[in-house]
Amino acid sequence: MKSHEEKLKRSPQRKGAGSKKENVPGFNALVSVVANNVRRIRKKKGLTQEEVSSLAGFNYRFYQKIESGKYSPNLYTLFRLAKQLQVKLSTLLRS
Repeated sequence: MKSHEEKLKRSPQRKGAGSKKENVPGFNALVSVVANNVRRIRKKKGLTQEEVSSLAGFNYRFYQKIESGKYSPNLYTLFRLAKQLQVKLSTLLRS
């Protein structure tokens, strides 16, 4: 029987949930659309990154990664952002 370490050595590297995916057509573009929409709406409402991250209950650095497009938020995270920014979830996904 293989040890856990041996299994890890042989298994392909998996990216964690929400990490930026590579080589998936259209995915990176969607992450950029979400990032740009979140930033645009935040600025339009006159909020800082610190304010939005605090209101949504996110770590500030985590929020920065979402807004910069370095992290792809899951559906629940998008829902929380939309709620705090007082917009429909679809608004965050619209190009």
